[in-house]
Amino acid sequence: MGDLGHPPNEPEKLLCVRDFVSIPTAEIEDLMPSDMVVKAVDAVFRAADKPFVDIYKSGSAIVPQVESWAARNNVTLELGWKVEVAKRVKQRVLDGAAIDDKTVELWEKMFGKFST
Repeated sequence: MGDLGHPPNEPEKLLCVRDFVSIPTAEIEDLMPSDMVVKAVDAVFRAADKPFVDIYKSGSAIVPQVESWAARNNVTLELGWKVEVAKRVKQRVLDGAAIDDKTVELWEKMFGKFST
């Protein structure tokens, strides 16, 4: 087993977000159901004057949109903000929230790579 801080000597085992979505600046959040991520952002940052849902654009990377929205609305994104959003998304999934077919297909493709 190699150093966890460096890519393995087997690049075919390294998975990139862009291998699964066609958004050039996509991050792991773009592999989650976008409606859940958007709602989670609004839940974590309730005090914002303008809800994130009002500016979210489907088909664009979520994280840069959150960062831009936060800057325009005087919302401080503390270190670890994405973890708090992810926890809320995870809880919704565990609670049985419906996951759209597009996301399920994406996950099937992604998890299929783990078994090859």
